[in-house]
Amino acid sequence: MTEYCSCLETKGVQNVPRWHNCEYINSRKKLIPIAEKRAKINAATEDGKINELLFTHLFARYMEELAVENKLI
Repeated sequence: MTEYCSCLETKGVQNVPRWHNCEYINSRKKLIPIAEKRAKINAATEDGKINELLFTHLFARYMEELAVENKLI
């Protein structure tokens, strides 16, 4: 078990869980802006607003696709 970690996911946790992986978390965080941009573009309505339900679905799908493309999973 890691004694110390600076990830926000472990903030306030006394003992960092054994399964925690800073490298994976940091690599995945780098994909967020890409997935967010794609989801915003594809969830935009004709009047320029964002369909929030579609955005959420697309964002999750794009994050998964990017994780596979980047060999994170």
